[in-house]
Amino acid sequence: MKLKGFINNFSLLISLFCLASMYVFPEVTKEAVMSSLALCAKSVIPSLFPFIVCTRIVIYFYSCRSKKNESHSILPVISLSKNGIIAFIPGLISGFPTGAAISGQMYSNGLISIKEAEKIAVFSSVAGPSFCMV
Repeated sequence: MKLKGFINNFSLLISLFCLASMYVFPEVTKEAVMSSLALCAKSVIPSLFPFIVCTRIVIYFYSCRSKKNESHSILPVISLSKNGIIAFIPGLISGFPTGAAISGQMYSNGLISIKEAEKIAVFSSVAGPSFCMV
């Protein structure tokens, strides 16, 4: 119990130190923020944009389907239903942003179960081959 309190106090101290450092060295903070935003605008957003669009298209077409979740598994090795495969394949190909978004949206729409959404998140928690090619 004392260790948890120490860790909380230590993290608060580190946060206050970082905040004070930003006030003491505003030029360094400004340069770091500008370079981070430039990196995001030049590489992160353009590389993720196609996956975000594909995710939204898949979610749009399959969220209009009936809420009936087919319980029999199509892929017996990982036991996913037909709707789970729809989220699994883009997640396996594209990786984290696409697979996690599709599985989360399909779960919230009632198309897959929480167990299937967790399995899909495990398989799509890394960058897929198409993300590495971009």
